[in-house]
Amino acid sequence: EKILDTAVRRVLFAKFAMGLFEDPYGKTFKNRKRHSPESVKLAKTIADESTVLLKNENQLLPLDAKSLKSIAIIGPNADQVQFGDYTWSRNNKDGVTPLQGIKNRVNKNTAIHYAKGCSLTSLDTSGIAEAVEAAKNSEVAVIFGGSASAALARDYKSSTCGEGFDLNDLNLTGAQSQLIREVYQTGTPVILVLVTGKPFVIEWEKNNLPAILVQWYAGEQAGNSIADILFGEVVPSGRLTFSFPRSTGHLPVYYNYLPSDRGFYKNPGSYDSPGRDYVFSAPSALYSFGYGLSYTSFVYKNLSTDKDKYELNDTIHATVEVKNTGKYTGKEVVQLYVRDKASTYVTPVKQLRDFKKIELAPGETRTVQLQVPISDLYLVDEKNQRFVEAGEFILEVGQASNNIILSKTIVAGEPSTIGNDEIVKPKNKKSSRQMEVKGEVRDVQATLVPDMQIIEKSTGKTIAVTDAKGQFKFTTGNHEYLIFKKSGYQTVEIEVNNMNVINITVNYGEN
Repeated sequence: EKILDTAVRRVLFAKFAMGLFEDPYGKTFKNRKRHSPESVKLAKTIADESTVLLKNENQLLPLDAKSLKSIAIIGPNADQVQFGDYTWSRNNKDGVTPLQGIKNRVNKNTAIHYAKGCSLTSLDTSGIAEAVEAAKNSEVAVIFGGSASAALARDYKSSTCGEGFDLNDLNLTGAQSQLIREVYQTGTPVILVLVTGKPFVIEWEKNNLPAILVQWYAGEQAGNSIADILFGEVVPSGRLTFSFPRSTGHLPVYYNYLPSDRGFYKNPGSYDSPGRDYVFSAPSALYSFGYGLSYTSFVYKNLSTDKDKYELNDTIHATVEVKNTGKYTGKEVVQLYVRDKASTYVTPVKQLRDFKKIELAPGETRTVQLQVPISDLYLVDEKNQRFVEAGEFILEVGQASNNIILSKTIVAGEPSTIGNDEIVKPKNKKSSRQMEVKGEVRDVQATLVPDMQIIEKSTGKTIAVTDAKGQFKFTTGNHEYLIFKKSGYQTVEIEVNNMNVINITVNYGEN
């Protein structure tokens, strides 16, 4: 009952705040001005800042509106507004389509060749020939594909996603893939714009097309916004709020996975070189959470925190310097992730804790401030109670979850000794008494591992390498620490401690 009271109280508060109890039929809203210039400007800003640039090979974008003589506008979403789920309209009169936006932006001497090519739902390919011809007659082709969500008033026409619309895979629907590939075969540079609210499987497109953007259902100003982005009036600055999978079979795919996820063998494959995680693919995302490109470039340096050790009720204050090293004024999303170095309960490899979006002119440098309350680093015990476990945490700052540029370790409370070599082990000194040590190295499936380096920690010298049978033999100090290291395997460190025979088991991956 207490929980229900809390939920009801929130709903009633919102209604009181909106004045619905004083004016239940909304008479005070009747004459309020809708669709003001301010709201239109806001719609354009939201569209500008949310669009994500996924690929821009050889700086194909932005296009030069002054020199462009011809452009092909192709695809089922090229001349159709897409407002997304639960919106009021699917009528082009209520918004600006990409085709109209580009017409508004290009030079009057630029020839625009439009062809729909195909629909979102039909396998009919009869319109592709017209699209191919449009591309052949143009300097560049922009294909607008993606999806369509259901609208209000039961307008479900051509819906391919949204509430109550389920797909059996994440491939582009209808004949879109064939349309893209046949236009690509013309040799005309192709820019793919996905107008959607969801991820698609676009590994072929990533490997072959020079430029790809994702414009989420961007509202009434979507057409003007994408035109400004294509022609450089707006520099794209959106970042992915979810990861794109390589295939439907790769699901689920997310950035904050557990250390044991993403493949056991750490041996991704391809048709040229089959592996094990997967045989012909990699378990990593096609595009990762937080990813997004810009027309300019940024450099990160000097990550620092206000202190190295925090009490459990403190807040971490971190700063990092970011410089625009490109030629465009642009916005960068600086992302701060945190990883618990060692914990009682298994925690993700990283989690986003703060981010800031900043605008920098060419050559400009700014110090960005980020913060994380220590209380946000809580764990949940078997009684569903939250607690912060004292220990070491790694702060990671970068441009995406898979593009960490700077990192720093801090301590919350007393440092944990779990997995911390410097705390649990004494300072290593080279032993005076020498002894012969032999043994073998196997992986977790008992396969012998050849060519593994064995390094003396005290000297840093490689004193042996395992042979073809994974075996080794050498002389070292009786209290020496040995480091077993090879690419593709986690590094193992062990003390000789008077042992003449040492057999090591190594796990796949990197430390």
